[in-house]
Amino acid sequence: TGTADVAIEVARNLKKKMGGGALASDAVVGVDPSHNMLAHGRVKVAAAGFHASAVRLVQGDAQDLSQTLKAQHKFDAATMAFAIRNVPDRLKALKSIASHLKPGARFAVLELGEPTFPPARWFVRYCVPFIGAMLSGGARAEYQHLEKSVLNFHSNEFAALIKEAGLTLTSVRMMNFGAVGLYVAQLPVESAAAPAAAAASPPAADEAV
Repeated sequence: TGTADVAIEVARNLKKKMGGGALASDAVVGVDPSHNMLAHGRVKVAAAGFHASAVRLVQGDAQDLSQTLKAQHKFDAATMAFAIRNVPDRLKALKSIASHLKPGARFAVLELGEPTFPPARWFVRYCVPFIGAMLSGGARAEYQHLEKSVLNFHSNEFAALIKEAGLTLTSVRMMNFGAVGLYVAQLPVESAAAPAAAAASPPAADEAV
């Protein structure tokens, strides 16, 4: 969720589909481990004109959503943008997310990766940390972490984890010479998601980000 940019965009799309009507409680639920990120996000949600109960931001860990969401929370869709590469146990997170999807629900992940085009790969390795440090006033270590996390995220390995989590990988679209990947998966209709998933209950929300 970060500062709720994706959550707000999802809420806007939902509102359009509803013909401009008010969103129900928990129409969009965003989860992030950072209290400060969520605080900024709540300000942006209010500025975008959404009630805090309709776009609800909660502190939690993607690796164990049972600590944040009730078992009966089942979503029509879920998304994660530029975050999964920083999750220590990606498989655990994917299984946790799958356990909160309705059968047939889609899950989309947008993530950075190592470019396949040599000049672009060189730019990520050597220029990103330097430029980032200049723009941020010297915080080079943070951008070195970005470089390392990007270079350590491999598309094929992540695609295999998605399948291992009990999801059907429907498409992978690599963009910008492989620097960005969009992974779209679906929980099989006949599936009960990951082994730890609770039995389906009446839906409590529509979108998770």
